[in-house]
Amino acid sequence: MTPEQPDWLPVAEDEKTPREQQQTIIESQTYPMRVLAGAGTGKTFTMVRKIENLIDEQGVSPDRILALTFTNNAADSMREKLNAKLGTAGYDIDAYTYHSICNEILTDYAYEAGVDPDFDIITDAEKYTIVLDVLDEIEYRSVKPNVYGPESFADGAASKLLSFIGSMKRNGIDPADVDSFLGPAERLYELDDLPERIGAIAGDHLGGRSVGSVLDGIPDASRDIAAERERLEADGIEGCLRDFLDRLVDLCDALEAAFEAHQNGENPLPENSHKLPKYLLGGYSSGAPSGIPNDLKMELPDQLEDFLEDCKTARDLTAGYKAYERELTERGLIDFDGLVVETQKLLQGDVADKIAGRWDYVFCDEFQDTDRLQFDLVTALVSDDRLFVVGDDDQAIYEWRGANVDNITSELDGEYGDSLTDEPLLQNFRSRQPILELANDALELVDERQFEKTLTRVEEPDYDGTSVAVIEEAEEDQQRGEQLVTLIRNLLSGEAQDLDQSYDPEDVALLVRKNDHATPILEAFDRAGIPYQVSGDLATESIGVGTVVAYLKALARPETDEVSWNRVLTMRYRLCDRDLRLLNDHDDGLLTALLDAPLNQFEEPATVREARNHVKTLLELRDTASLGHFYRELKDLTDIEWYLSGQERRDLDRLDEVIEQYGTGAVQPPLSPDFIESLQHYDSLLDESGSTPSSQPDLADDAVNVMTVHKSKGLDFPVVLMPRLTADEWEPSSRTFGALEEALATGPTAAFEEDFVARDARETRRVLHVGLTRTEDILVLQGRSDDEESAGEESNEKSGQSMHEAVDEILPPSIPWEPDSGHIPLWRDLNACLPAGASDWTDSLATNVVGSVGGGVTYSGDRLEPDEGREQVLSLATKSLQGNVESSIEEPTFEVNVLTGLSTPMPALRHSYTSLETFEECPRQHYLDYVVGAFDDYRETSGTVEGVSQQDIGLLFHDTAEIAAEKETTDPDGWHEICERLAGQRRARDALPAAKACIDRYFELEISRWEVVDAERQFQVEFDGHELVGFIDAVYRTSDGELVVIDYKATERTRDIESNRQLPLYLLACRDLYDEPIHRAGYAYVGEVGPKVVTRSYGASDLEAVRSSITKSIEQISETTFNQYEADDHCRWCTHNQLPCADKKYAVQKTSD
Repeated sequence: MTPEQPDWLPVAEDEKTPREQQQTIIESQTYPMRVLAGAGTGKTFTMVRKIENLIDEQGVSPDRILALTFTNNAADSMREKLNAKLGTAGYDIDAYTYHSICNEILTDYAYEAGVDPDFDIITDAEKYTIVLDVLDEIEYRSVKPNVYGPESFADGAASKLLSFIGSMKRNGIDPADVDSFLGPAERLYELDDLPERIGAIAGDHLGGRSVGSVLDGIPDASRDIAAERERLEADGIEGCLRDFLDRLVDLCDALEAAFEAHQNGENPLPENSHKLPKYLLGGYSSGAPSGIPNDLKMELPDQLEDFLEDCKTARDLTAGYKAYERELTERGLIDFDGLVVETQKLLQGDVADKIAGRWDYVFCDEFQDTDRLQFDLVTALVSDDRLFVVGDDDQAIYEWRGANVDNITSELDGEYGDSLTDEPLLQNFRSRQPILELANDALELVDERQFEKTLTRVEEPDYDGTSVAVIEEAEEDQQRGEQLVTLIRNLLSGEAQDLDQSYDPEDVALLVRKNDHATPILEAFDRAGIPYQVSGDLATESIGVGTVVAYLKALARPETDEVSWNRVLTMRYRLCDRDLRLLNDHDDGLLTALLDAPLNQFEEPATVREARNHVKTLLELRDTASLGHFYRELKDLTDIEWYLSGQERRDLDRLDEVIEQYGTGAVQPPLSPDFIESLQHYDSLLDESGSTPSSQPDLADDAVNVMTVHKSKGLDFPVVLMPRLTADEWEPSSRTFGALEEALATGPTAAFEEDFVARDARETRRVLHVGLTRTEDILVLQGRSDDEESAGEESNEKSGQSMHEAVDEILPPSIPWEPDSGHIPLWRDLNACLPAGASDWTDSLATNVVGSVGGGVTYSGDRLEPDEGREQVLSLATKSLQGNVESSIEEPTFEVNVLTGLSTPMPALRHSYTSLETFEECPRQHYLDYVVGAFDDYRETSGTVEGVSQQDIGLLFHDTAEIAAEKETTDPDGWHEICERLAGQRRARDALPAAKACIDRYFELEISRWEVVDAERQFQVEFDGHELVGFIDAVYRTSDGELVVIDYKATERTRDIESNRQLPLYLLACRDLYDEPIHRAGYAYVGEVGPKVVTRSYGASDLEAVRSSITKSIEQISETTFNQYEADDHCRWCTHNQLPCADKKYAVQKTSD
């Protein structure tokens, strides 16, 4: 920097000389140009240099250049780089995100666009509020009216509507388009049984026992399918169904030709091939028959059934979409997708040339991530074909959020034809060559790649160590985490022979496919003391973040949210148990006591005084300060971050961002209950509120960086660890509305032109490629082949292998689906692609630490070895527990040390049947478990396991039943398979035998043969202003047509059905959930006391009596304090029976060792 330059000006990076490929692109004056740039090839550097060349060498004015990116950070970075090189002219470049350029255009041309000139862009909180407001307008025929789904907010009706709106708007589809396409709901539901009719046709004509006999029936099946087709209209959804049936007729023709060739001895088919036609057309009600491989997965009517299910869901949601758009218009709001929609409409009108005439050149980064609307936007802004796009179809990983990878390939070809110039960037500056060899070879396995690219490292520095290593993952989660802990210790040490140097924690990145993959590894990091930072979602499960959020909740609703006050007073101020009880028992409420009670009443008055002063100051500031200012004052005044761990402080960064972005307009609103409500759902909204890639996360400079592969895009790390590389964990998830989107956007014949599972499998392989190419020095892959994959690959019956080949050969071009297209044998493929020199670290660096990892322990001036230091700490802890440490500290009193989980906002306390039952047994246990969320008492454990938790068995059975109902699995083997998978995922294999025994008992019951109408249905019932929530295990329709509520019991004891309030409560809830009345309910005992079903009918008077009883209990709960308790047999199972209130027979005594 020269002395004349102010220190705030950007400084140019060290001068880099472009490589030959880059220089060719920079100097070219040919447009339109497409640059396909592989990972780590300097695409952004090249694009910036090309813009510099236009300005410096060709005299183009900076304001005649439009550069489009996906994030504000990327746009700002581009301006800064240009400013550092060109001076102030760099800031004259129009560098925008796709949404921000639309915002500017609509602001300038609001009148022509027909939008409110004073429109505002909707915030996530406002979007969520509007969606909640319009939920009542949804036509709940197929969609369940639950705001929350079985697992979380993301499964509920609000989330479904948000997802649907986003999918439609990103394709330029408005509610009227959907209405017109789907037609009346009555007609849609008339079409719903078409898959069954196809299956019936197959059953009628294709059930022969030989190729010859089945061959005779194929023309009849084809004729009946054609007859079904002729009953359909040519437009809309019926046009899609006609097209599907056309494809099935083609299939029949292909089957007939193949069977005739077999009969003539020209093309022998494998054994059991006579079952293929009936199977392919859905004629077997129980799935693949014997002789047809289970992994074929080619029952074609299933594709039609999935499409019709999406159409029924869309039929319900369209009314909500229409209402949402109406609300936006009435409130003068536009959402992010709407910015692009309205701008694209504007660019089809009279002002299009004037708008596009503002720029002579349009540059687009990461073009493979654009969606359909953004493609149309870009092409409409281009003048004289002067378009420059850069991207990589091999890094297209956002199709699941609406991106269209074809934009950078076939769509550009179709738009510009032969005038389009292609230039490659294939010289990699990031990864060592063995890593690139693995990445190149793995890409060869991606089907339908339009452009073959081979990355080659240039300017590779010297390195004497392993670049690619594999670890065969252990069976259990904890062991898998320990493998990576050991590996990281070796990386920090750097003394192993396979390593060229040592690394710091921040040099290491853990990249996962799903958030769940990181959980057991982070638990292992915590146990080992390895520092890490998680990038991405707001870490609401962090105790530290939860405490800060609780403080905000308490201050937003100071008079009512005693749950949050208890958490704050315990976690931040460490109030002792006696003082907490005093505050909670005060006649005028906790807050009044905290602010006004005489300090001499408290055991620790100084602590109460500190809390009182802080709360008074913050309450005075709350209504006058903006939320952001108030939040900063809260952190400064209370010094709350001092009480958080380093990891918790990093977690808090995400909350900081949420608060900074809250509100609209020039003045940010103050803290309010509305903000608390929006905060509860913030993470779920982020998943639904747009299609663009996320900004790059801030990286730790002193910890291992942990993130999903998607978050890592654009980053690089010296060392990358990728765990859980298995076929089942990377299996593509189902795509919602895929076929429907294609039909609406392109036409009826597009719905079934593509195998979306195969498409998602290709994207999965591209996600893997992105993860591999984040690596500079060392790439470590941890995974294994699945049991079924190993068995299927190595010992598959020959008939099964040839059956796949036979189906591939028989299918006509009009059938896009492929056998088992979603299966990706990931670990097998990676091992096959390993470069020369790759190492297996399973039994070396993942098992044993070579050398030492710094640090030390000093005690009384003596430096101790780690093991000695650990023993000294444990010794001091033991003496402290025994009271043998010399100290002035008074005898300890009972204190609730940790409160868990975020409380639910308004009402402050939610009730459930379980919580009511707990209250009836012991008010104190209810207070501890459901009011303050106290931890269970500490219990010393021995090396033996006394038995499996009955709760674990029950949960495993219940969740199995729920998933089985969702997947319509009705056979014991299917239930066992679900149960085994759940047990493996939850590390609950000890409970598996007992849970499977429960399944077997269930299938001895008559209810297993009844129709499941609903499963795990959430409900909410009002009792004089109080909410009581819960889940109904199942609603069945008996063989006589009666609806019955069933609650599963896997316990060792029976319930008194005559006096129990649980079943009547469920029937009260059913009044609001179902149009058809339900009067009967009962228990299905599948535990050792079963199998048996006990039911009874309840009249109106029975239900009203229960309503009165529950209302009375809830009123009593609102007046209950910690001081009330009952000692009885239930103390035996109480998790707080170390308290002095416990019945002496069951009280657990603390040991002295």
